[in-house]
Amino acid sequence: MNIYYKVSAAFALLFFAVGAYAVPIEATYSVDANNGDGLLIETSDASPNPFIYNLMLGESQTFGLFNIYTNEGSVNLDDLVGRDIFVDFGFIQPEAGNAVVTGETDGRFRAIVFQQGRVQWDGPQLFSYGGDGLIEVALQDATFNTGLFGLDGGEANGATIFATLTLRNEATLADVPEPGVMALFALALIGMGFAARRQKNAPRI
Repeated sequence: MNIYYKVSAAFALLFFAVGAYAVPIEATYSVDANNGDGLLIETSDASPNPFIYNLMLGESQTFGLFNIYTNEGSVNLDDLVGRDIFVDFGFIQPEAGNAVVTGETDGRFRAIVFQQGRVQWDGPQLFSYGGDGLIEVALQDATFNTGLFGLDGGEANGATIFATLTLRNEATLADVPEPGVMALFALALIGMGFAARRQKNAPRI
């Protein structure tokens, strides 16, 4: 019965390792903000480009992605019209591919005396990899360069756009093999073989 105990323990260890590995998420990003008439938008990186995070299933990571601001001094009538903005994520790991988050920027008045820029996103996007793996990418809405009777222009008065990455579903092991898991699998097989050999060679009483 001892050999069966060892075999069961080896497979239990392997099962735990397969279901508990972190997925490296690495991607570049670019922002395209000035499409059509409207408030003139400037951006700058707030995160390393590319960035990389390791996430377990169901985990999220929120971080400052880029800064958004305008150098304009006031909101004009044409700034009230929404202007498209796109953030393109070029994934490197766990698999090469792209996801684009879309949104809209505009200028607006608040309580008559305040002026500000605003960005609103259409919603999160899903990046699929390895067949059934899913990574969700979401960006937070923001207002920027709020001023009294005008805009307080410049990057110092802008806002940081925060991104949230969430690992919604892991790809199956067959789709995205993990080197550490494969090594554990090999060790489990070696251990089972060694245990079986000892059991076979043990003297019978």
